[in-house]
Amino acid sequence: MKKALFVGSIVDTFAGELSQELRNDGWIIDAFIGHRNAAIYPRLSNFFNRVYIPFKPVSQRVLFNPLVLFSFLVLFFFGPQQYSVVHFHYASNPLTILFSWMLRGKFRKILTVYGTDFYGSSKLRKFIIRLTVRNYDVVTFANEQTLKDFAREMALDDCALARLKICRFGLRTLDFCAHKLNSRTTIKRNPPYLVAIGYNGNPAQQHLEIIHHLTQLDPNIKAQIKIVVPMTYGVESSKYKEDVKSVLEQVGVEYQILDSFLSCEEIAQLRFDVDILIQLQISDQFSGSMQEHLYLGAVVITGSWLPYQTFKSENIFFKEIDSVSEVSVELAYVVKHFKELSQNLDQNSDTIFKLSSWQYNRNSWKEIFEKS
Repeated sequence: MKKALFVGSIVDTFAGELSQELRNDGWIIDAFIGHRNAAIYPRLSNFFNRVYIPFKPVSQRVLFNPLVLFSFLVLFFFGPQQYSVVHFHYASNPLTILFSWMLRGKFRKILTVYGTDFYGSSKLRKFIIRLTVRNYDVVTFANEQTLKDFAREMALDDCALARLKICRFGLRTLDFCAHKLNSRTTIKRNPPYLVAIGYNGNPAQQHLEIIHHLTQLDPNIKAQIKIVVPMTYGVESSKYKEDVKSVLEQVGVEYQILDSFLSCEEIAQLRFDVDILIQLQISDQFSGSMQEHLYLGAVVITGSWLPYQTFKSENIFFKEIDSVSEVSVELAYVVKHFKELSQNLDQNSDTIFKLSSWQYNRNSWKEIFEKS
């Protein structure tokens, strides 16, 4: 029987969708959750055979939580050998750091490193990751640049380097987006253009900084845009959302904050409606949400500091700026030249689908899970 345990910062996208793909191939997948977002717990039961949840949400600000440790030990000492694979999500997650040392057995250990996980880690966390990285049989990344950055930062020897693999999560939302793609290309888009700021409610999306600079837009540009701010997950406090709303009021354009859970169909509809995405988060690896916007023909403004060399090498069209302070100037340019820029977007759809659909990515995961 093929059976695996997922451990760490498990979310329904990425880890949840991977679980579904593996289950479709005959795997039994359990999950042990270790992150603060308790709201996501009920949804995870749709993706896994069994979900083990700590007695209370784990604070990522605390390295070790005794209750989590105890509950995991109960789980693992009463049946660890039933798993052939243990898949850790987020190298800096306290559960990953702790249990990569503790778990010993014949099972295969896989670590998946995420962009915000690695690039956003403190020096102390990176030092601890360096001590644990050799405990894994395989370490996966979504792009070559992050793999290279990780290898350099961790100062890995040749043996450890051989364990690093490119293995991308698919984006199931692309399947829903595909149904809308043809109608998207036949619609003549005119002002007001719908501008999305970020794709979740985490402060790392830099909403406040972006919106502050948008107050400087010329009134003629403001008259040609509407703003939507998706904050359906990742919000750390209600105060932050109120702060975002307060600064939006100062821009002087029509706006909407989305704060309710969206289904895959609703996410696809949102991507379909958006004409321009401003995606200037502090760190990332291979933004799925950004790819969904690119797939459906939005003009994306993103940061040159983000590791998107894979997109560039595939000739995917998007706009880059070097600082958040440049966003108002770049947005004004995109609005003025929207129809001209839109002509460069047709090639994006096929390329994004080949890069990030499950159709093109499921086999790479199957290979590392089933390798003896």
